[in-house]
Amino acid sequence: MVMQMPVLDFSSLDANTKKQYLMLGTTTWLSFIFWSFLVELVSVIYFLNLATLSINESISFLFVLFIPILLGLESLSVKIRRYEPILFASSVLSLLFYLQDDVYLRAMALTIGMTGIILVIFLWFTLEENERDERVFSLMIGLILFLLIRLTTKTLNPVFRNQVGTLLSMFITIAVLGIQWSLHSSRRENEAFKRAISDDDKLIKNSIGNLLKNDEKIPPFIPQKGEEWPFIAFPLGGILFITHWLFTSHGIIPRWNGLEPFPWGLLVIFSLVTGLLLVRSPFVKSGFWWMVSFVGAILLAFGFGFTGLLGGLLIAVTLPSLWSSTIYKIQPSNIGRTAFISIFIYLFLLLGSVFTVTYAYIPAGEIFRENEELILLIASFITSFTFIREMSIVPEFTVKLPPQNRLNVLIFLVIFGLTGAVGVRMGIESLSSDVTADTLTIMTWNIQQGFDANGLVNFEEIARVIKNEGISIIGIQESDTVRVSSGNRDIVEWLSTELGMHNYYGPTPKESTFGNALLSFYPILEARSVILPSKGELAVLLVTKIQIKNVKVNVLVAHFGETEEDRTAQAKATTAIIHELEGPTFLIGDFNSEPGSTQISQIIATGLVDSYYYLHGDHAATTISSGKTIDFIFSSNVTVLDAMVLDTGTISDHKPVIVTFTI
Repeated sequence: MVMQMPVLDFSSLDANTKKQYLMLGTTTWLSFIFWSFLVELVSVIYFLNLATLSINESISFLFVLFIPILLGLESLSVKIRRYEPILFASSVLSLLFYLQDDVYLRAMALTIGMTGIILVIFLWFTLEENERDERVFSLMIGLILFLLIRLTTKTLNPVFRNQVGTLLSMFITIAVLGIQWSLHSSRRENEAFKRAISDDDKLIKNSIGNLLKNDEKIPPFIPQKGEEWPFIAFPLGGILFITHWLFTSHGIIPRWNGLEPFPWGLLVIFSLVTGLLLVRSPFVKSGFWWMVSFVGAILLAFGFGFTGLLGGLLIAVTLPSLWSSTIYKIQPSNIGRTAFISIFIYLFLLLGSVFTVTYAYIPAGEIFRENEELILLIASFITSFTFIREMSIVPEFTVKLPPQNRLNVLIFLVIFGLTGAVGVRMGIESLSSDVTADTLTIMTWNIQQGFDANGLVNFEEIARVIKNEGISIIGIQESDTVRVSSGNRDIVEWLSTELGMHNYYGPTPKESTFGNALLSFYPILEARSVILPSKGELAVLLVTKIQIKNVKVNVLVAHFGETEEDRTAQAKATTAIIHELEGPTFLIGDFNSEPGSTQISQIIATGLVDSYYYLHGDHAATTISSGKTIDFIFSSNVTVLDAMVLDTGTISDHKPVIVTFTI
């Protein structure tokens, strides 16, 4: 017996079914836009803080996420529902301002855009049960679509990848909203709906009059006896945070566990799809299903390798059901209060995850220092509030699939989307390099977390420099891989795929450091990450061994801390490791120390040579805009042929140091 694949034959569908397909497709695209905006908004605001060093001013932009509190005004909620496509369209038009170089304008554009988009998304949670179910399903498919497209773009946000992507996304969204407006128009032709609109008009007039008299107010946030909305608001905030933090890029879960984003990230997508297929099963609506998610959080937090990956997959497979169960219980009459509390929880957890690394810039930041695991467990625990009254219910395991039309869409999305994404990834041309050359060119570069001076993603410019200079090995500092603050982009995956280089990134993002990376055209035989002594932000040293022809060389990539005390301790720990090594050795990185400092003197005392100084006799070329030299390439048992500091303009706040050797 041959199994037939479901076919989307629109010609045989009746008018109502076609409208259902159109609504499903258009809301899926709008969900995709929502996830794109949310991810990019946090990233732009984070860079704004880096550029201005004004954390209060930067974070104030995030308060736009509280705008759904206004849905507590019934009159406004009715108005938004009537003109939902127009509101969404006007918000997307803000992308025109995002194309500006000024980081303030981009932050303002995304803030304005998110105003209407998040209002519409939260409004979906107040619809009738069937409509709400369809929108939540679309929200999850939109997330999967977002992951599939990011897989092809090597983790770049497709909507904000470049000007072409931004404008194309805007035009597609306007077209999609035109379709939705026609669907809304056909709905308005229904006589029952006309009567409802008439009643709504009366409600609006009365509500506005009462509002002017201060009779209509947003309900107080103190729950009354018997009210259940707090048990919905807390988990909604936690689920939104977990989704944004861990599942808006395919490589986050693998990176957390020291695995390659591709192909292991495919398992994350498959797990989300599986969870979406199970979302209608009674089994997944029980407290037992939440316990599966919490076990996954424990494994992800404290496990490593495939154990941690399994934990992430368990969270992924339960995530759609957590969304569905939580949204199902939202009481439309309490949407204002629910939205306020859920966004508060989301922002608290979001900022906490950012401050695990950048805690030094906020008062009492030490509370969050290196506490990724604690934040994950807290977020996972509060999602239990959705099931708090069903914890004893463990129904028999049965699977009830979604309606056939939605199942068809999901299957086609996964089959063709995943096939296309993998095909694009496998077909990417790698940069050819003559690894048999007699010379070896090494670069060290602090890439400012993947942002240029204007806060734009600069992966292409970084790759261009590496190609033009014929680099064989590069050590990268502030590679800030798959962090929510950098839009969950993966500069290491992007560069290694684009350039066809072997890579090692360390430590894992859950170690709460910005991280270092090594890219090499030569095979990396061994690699480990060493957390250096630190009272301030964590510093890391990569210790690797690379095979160059028939010679094994040691390449160490360092990024020292900001205080004199930390740097001295870190230099001591680094030199102890150097003394244990044999054969040609390279120590490269951002040392935050100038020539002649105690730390640089400690390194030179090991017998390593400051390659640039050895060739030129001075440090006339500085490596940062303030006029200091803090980036070095040290070497031993090799011959220095050439050394330079390359002026790369605004690509980063550091200039790369490039040295050519013979071994």
